Amino acid sequence: MLIQFPIIIPLYSVLRYSLDMRNASFIFWLKDLSEPDPYLVLPIIMAIFMILQSLMMRPPKMDESQMDDKQKAMQSQQKMMTWMMPIMMFFIFRGMPAGLVLYWTAFNILSVVHQYYMNKHFKNKES
Repeated sequence: MLIQFPIIIPLYSVLRYSLDMRNASFIFWLKDLSEPDPYLVLPIIMAIFMILQSLMMRPPKMDESQMDDKQKAMQSQQKMMTWMMPIMMFFIFRGMPAGLVLYWTAFNILSVVHQYYMNKHFKNKES
């Protein structure tokens, strides 16, 4: 995620203040990539894929009777982050330019596809 910030900050400035990006449409409901998505479709899709990626990256569940207090606390925090981070990102990105949300959504979709193939690859090697 830290690698993305040097890309996101200039992209935000370009999309928000560049006259070339005004009225640059992409999808039929997005008439201007420099303005927020009026129907919130992209932020919703982004949040869904963030949740999906979080669920795919979680380690397998352990039996709670075999866990100590630190492990239980860590599992609880991870469960909270699985749901809270995408919701928080939705509220942050709903007011951002649609081009920036489109970039982040595409990144999330590619991350989910990558994680799926990684999980499938490692599962096949274990068996």
